[in-house]
Amino acid sequence: PLLVVAAGVFVFGEHVGGLQFVGAPMLFGGILLFFHDRLGELIRGGSTQAAGIALIAVAAMTWAAFTVAQKRLLHAYGSFRLMGVIYGVGVLLVSPFAAPAEALRLEGWQALVLLYACMTTVLGYGLFSEALKRWEASRVGAVVAVTPLFTFALTHLGSRVFPAHVTAEPADGWSVIGGFAVVIGSALAALGRGPIASAPTPAQAPPPEGQAAPAAEPQPLPVQAAQSQCPSRS
Repeated sequence: PLLVVAAGVFVFGEHVGGLQFVGAPMLFGGILLFFHDRLGELIRGGSTQAAGIALIAVAAMTWAAFTVAQKRLLHAYGSFRLMGVIYGVGVLLVSPFAAPAEALRLEGWQALVLLYACMTTVLGYGLFSEALKRWEASRVGAVVAVTPLFTFALTHLGSRVFPAHVTAEPADGWSVIGGFAVVIGSALAALGRGPIASAPTPAQAPPPEGQAAPAAEPQPLPVQAAQSQCPSRS
């Protein structure tokens, strides 16, 4: 999401001002605090978890490039039509590695969870595409940056409700502070600038004070207009 915010400014030339100058650094710093216990492993490298974090970083750059390309294509195609093409191509690419027969072995609640995951993915990215069409890329990126906090909160809730199936990751005070900073920074970066009011056109501009509005010229009737364009008979 931070790469999408940067792309909105440097690629699409979106204006940033007001509270967004405060929200963007707070958002970035909050994410660093939220994941501070993983930064050391990424810097040291050599471990399996560091390799996984590096792969996630590459995936993040790929996702940002996908979002920028989608923003460009939305000028010519509708959001749901574009997502249909993207999902269709994805099905063709992933089908050789898929094992649909494994889904038939799932139990009742497992099948419901799989169906829920599929439906939320389709619906979520469809609405994400519609948001890109209606909002600036920088605003969409700032809102999406809150997603890890929802995942974190729901994981802890799930660990309390289903302790045998969900394990919550530990979080210290710095992670909690970083989470609050992400929420506040995201709100400021996404909603800190209101819509720009368009200036009235010359036809809509009011007349100067003390001067009456000019009267509209009478339009000729259809018959009179036709007679004025036809040559007169001698």
